[in-house]
Amino acid sequence: MSQYNSTPHIIIRQQPIQGRMCGIKERADRRVLQPPLIVELEYPNTYDKNLLLVESYMCHLSLFSKDKKECQSVVRYEKNPESCIQKLLLGDDPISGVVLQDPMTGNEGLFFIFPRLSVRFAGIYTICCTVMNMQSGYCEMKYSEPFEVFSSKRYPGGLDSPSYSTCIMKLLKSVDKH
Repeated sequence: MSQYNSTPHIIIRQQPIQGRMCGIKERADRRVLQPPLIVELEYPNTYDKNLLLVESYMCHLSLFSKDKKECQSVVRYEKNPESCIQKLLLGDDPISGVVLQDPMTGNEGLFFIFPRLSVRFAGIYTICCTVMNMQSGYCEMKYSEPFEVFSSKRYPGGLDSPSYSTCIMKLLKSVDKH
């Protein structure tokens, strides 16, 4: 059995396509990426699910250039008279996952859902998703597809919520009730 088939691996189940820049103000006007980023830690059926200590897994995000060569997670700018450093990618990060049944495959997986991500400046970016197990040392990275963040004037308008997002959000609500 190959290592790929016997160990968990990450899959980006839903890619952000677009966003509207939220600016550099101290209190940013949150304009979320659409659709929300959804990352799954998929583990094979042969994997001992008792070894899956959900609370020990975290997913961290970093903002990269379209070609994935330059990390753009922070920006330095001059603000009378000192220089300031601000995060470009805003939102819940890092987060722990939640065990859900994948609505597409029917398999159980550990999902990391980012419904409140925003980017401060217009541009074309990718997101590097790093899933880590704080106890075992497991670590895997995967990049999103490039997406565009528009200025307010160029923003084409919101997208309809994809069916995958809708299914995952319903599953999350049912988990929260229990």
